[in-house]
Amino acid sequence: MSAIREKLTAKVQSALNRVESAMKSQLHLKDATGIIVEIETIENLSSILKEDDREFISAVRYAIDKQLKWEQ
Repeated sequence: MSAIREKLTAKVQSALNRVESAMKSQLHLKDATGIIVEIETIENLSSILKEDDREFISAVRYAIDKQLKWEQ
């Protein structure tokens, strides 16, 4: 793996971790703006994403849209 790809992968993983933490804290029920910004950053690097990451992002978007409590 190239050094650039490794850096991008680390950036995506860090953003995914922040989203997961925010969702577990139920922050999306109060103000989802920061989570949406993180998701958009992640989606801009979609070539780095694994299928599990894509499914996670879809679930996050759904929970935000429907204002559902995050229980994962």
